[in-house]
Amino acid sequence: ELGLSADRFWWVNTGRFNGDKAQDLLISAWLDLPDAARARMGLVLIGDAQNDYGQAQQARVAHDPHVRFLGYRSDVQRILPAFDAYALSSRREALGLSVIEAMAAGLPVVAARVGGVPEVVADGQTGCLVDADQASALSQGMLRLQDTALARQWGLAGRQRYLAHFTDQAMVRATLALYERVLHRPTSR
Repeated sequence: ELGLSADRFWWVNTGRFNGDKAQDLLISAWLDLPDAARARMGLVLIGDAQNDYGQAQQARVAHDPHVRFLGYRSDVQRILPAFDAYALSSRREALGLSVIEAMAAGLPVVAARVGGVPEVVADGQTGCLVDADQASALSQGMLRLQDTALARQWGLAGRQRYLAHFTDQAMVRATLALYERVLHRPTSR
């Protein structure tokens, strides 16, 4: 459906096209990758890029057949399993819902260490956290996942982390446990 060739390692990124989401940084990281690595990889960006910022990013890689812009998709969760890894390049991020969705789909994550993202991604276990606003750090993280065994391992661990901490049921259990601790805590006078 997406026309992704099975012989490539496909990266995906989802989000609004703006400076905070930093697709410009992701494109810079992509362009920083060695030619040999880019020859084995592909990059797909999902989101409405029909603004000046988005069009500028498209122009930077217009001649690269292995970078695709899918536009807005209402079925992102359905298609995420078609990819091999998720890249989050944000300069600012409250929690990183897209990272949680990627982990739910079993994708390993390379993400900028911003906002609440370190609370979601277990560095070295479910993905790789890199310095924010650093294209070279992002590209180095992407290179780490050329090891497909590591990518699979982190993807499976990310899925397990999602199931343990980020489902509706897990959040309800954690909230109820907190209430129980507060209700049964001895009061100090």
